[in-house]
Amino acid sequence: MAAKADDDPPAYHTVYPGRSLTTKSTTPPRTEEEEGEEKVEKRLKEVKQESKTPKDIDVKKEDEESRLHRGCSRDDLTKTTRGIIKQASDMTQGAQDALVEFCNKTTAHGFNHIVKEEQHLLLRLFWLFVTMTGLVLLLSACYDVTYSALVTRRPSTQVIYHDLHSSEYNVSKTLASYLQLAIRGPDVANPWFDSRRREVLNDELDDYLKVNNLTLSEMVTLLSPSCEEVIVGCFSPRKDRYSNECCRDLFSPTITTLGLCYTTLTQGATLHLNQSITGLIGGHRILSC
Repeated sequence: MAAKADDDPPAYHTVYPGRSLTTKSTTPPRTEEEEGEEKVEKRLKEVKQESKTPKDIDVKKEDEESRLHRGCSRDDLTKTTRGIIKQASDMTQGAQDALVEFCNKTTAHGFNHIVKEEQHLLLRLFWLFVTMTGLVLLLSACYDVTYSALVTRRPSTQVIYHDLHSSEYNVSKTLASYLQLAIRGPDVANPWFDSRRREVLNDELDDYLKVNNLTLSEMVTLLSPSCEEVIVGCFSPRKDRYSNECCRDLFSPTITTLGLCYTTLTQGATLHLNQSITGLIGGHRILSC
């Protein structure tokens, strides 16, 4: 039975079993550049797919949460700072109001002139200067009174005798005065000596020291009264001493800016000079000329 012309032709594998149909590809071969571009596009697709993984999404969420938290912290800090500034401004304003009220109501003179708004600026500054100067002087006076009342000064243990026996050793009064000037300074002798007169006295002093073979301290000791001439005796609850014994046991000569002095400060602590009986009496008493 002949097949119709308009029927579909039979399949190739039914007509030729065991044979494969080879067809030639009509697609032209690709170049290396096209293959490279295709690899790049494929890698880009893989990167896009990797960026959409759950891990990256979680990281992005954490970043967003941290940014949101930092933003909230900044807002809280800003609010706190503003609150502190407002409280400080309120306190400052309150202190200013209290100061103005004090200046207006105080009976101290001058304060109300400082805060008068209708007062001229220069006049207000003048009153401010006057009141501040008065306060400084008042505080200084209060400090002096308080210091003198609280600080107890130790009584001096020195007995000072100022006279010089200049006439006994052929020393003129002018040279003795210059000697006081050399030792003590301008507290005793006039500092406005004529420069030529001072040179003459200095030469006279040098000549006296050379002739008598003395030093300046030895000359001061020579012209000063002895301890026996100054101190008559020493009396205490334990023992009474006369002039010679008192000077030998208790006192020693010391050259100071006032001249030759006799002091107990250089003696040891075994002399028992402290007060042994409570009260105004009972301490170590010194009788001088």
